[in-house]
Amino acid sequence: MRKRIAVVLATAAFVGATAFASPSQAANEYGCSTRAEGSTGASAICTKLPGGSQAVQVSCRRAANGRAYTNTGNYAKKNKRSYAYCASGDIRTGYRTNAYDIILA
Repeated sequence: MRKRIAVVLATAAFVGATAFASPSQAANEYGCSTRAEGSTGASAICTKLPGGSQAVQVSCRRAANGRAYTNTGNYAKKNKRSYAYCASGDIRTGYRTNAYDIILA
């Protein structure tokens, strides 16, 4: 009985691990890449996106009060670059790609 439970748990763990791709696996799957654009912006492009769209998201910090916020760029089809920027004077703290509503780090 214990052996059967162990097999079931191991199988469930394997299925769970393969059902949800990690961000790096998803980024490779969609052929997406992101890059910094100066100190306030970022861009993203997906080369293998079959008919959907992607957008870059930037995380920013306000210079006036230090409050964090996020801006999402234009949604673009494959082989088109999406751009997003923080407000003037604010600082970018991070960026990532959103493809098919999957966040790619």
